[in-house]
Order: sequence, then C-alpha cells, then structure tokens
Amino acid sequence: MRKHGAHHRSAVTRRRIYRIPIYRWFCPRCKHTCSVLPDFLRPYARFVTLLREVVVRRRLQRGRSWRDLTWEISSPAVSVVSERTLRRWVRTVRSIAGNWGQFLTAWLLEQRPAVDVFTLVPRHEGPDATFHFLLALGDWLRRQMSVDPARHRGLFAFLNGFCEAPAPL
Repeated sequence: MRKHGAHHRSAVTRRRIYRIPIYRWFCPRCKHTCSVLPDFLRPYARFVTLLREVVVRRRLQRGRSWRDLTWEISSPAVSVVSERTLRRWVRTVRSIAGNWGQFLTAWLLEQRPAVDVFTLVPRHEGPDATFHFLLALGDWLRRQMSVDPARHRGLFAFLNGFCEAPAPL
C-alpha cells in the first residue's frame, strides 16, 4: 500500500471542531484505493465516538432527559446538538448491543479462557439488559487494562478497532 492523497474531515468534540487529514491508500496489486479512518470516527459521522458514548451512557444509565443531554454536550464552539440526533445514537446502540456483547464476550474468553464473564458484571433486567451488560463488561475490561481514565478512548472506539466487530457506532 502506498499513500495516494488525503482529504480532510471534521471531528467534533464537546468543546471544539477539529479538522483532521484522512489519508487515502492505493494497493498496486488489486488497483483499489481506500481511506482509513481513526477509531474515534465513524463513516459519515462528525461527532467523535467518545462523545457519542457519553450521551448513550448518560441516557441509559442515568436516565437523563433528552433536553438536558442536548445542553450538556452543546457548547458555543459546536452549537446545539438536536434531540433527534441523540435519539438516533441511542437507538443505534440499542439495536447492536447484543451483537457487540457477544463479540466482546467471545474476544474476552479467547484472551482469558478461565474468566466467568457473568460474575464480572452486575445483572440487569428489562429491555436494556443487553446494553447494560455490554457497558459493564467494557468497564471491567478498561479497569483490567489499567489505562489512565483521562486517556481512555472509550468502549465504542475500542470496538471500532476490530475489523471483525459488528457494525460499530
């Protein structure tokens, strides 16, 4: 693969909009060009993955209202994020939480076969049980990796780093 140009994308955090280069790569063998996104961005999404995860966590774990969430993540630099956008983020995560949970569990059992996954995380009942399982398992994994919380990219970015992971957010 060799570098074949670049284009720029916006990456929006709560406080700032960054303009970052996305490099294109050319494969001389198959004659195809591809772009590789960093794990904190998704195709066609301008908000960074960690901000999306924060919104989803606050809504589903803490029960924040949509209105409160819009103001919590909006700023003069970014403007107001619509409730419709936030609802779409939560709906997307709800729809794929089961697949992500299965993927993360399988990956964890490959890494540590002796671990009893279901004793690691508290049990939740209700429609968002798979979502809570996924987040709790991700939190446990983050603690095991002993990554400085200020430098942690988040569970969604971690899952985005796997090519075989199911449709990350």
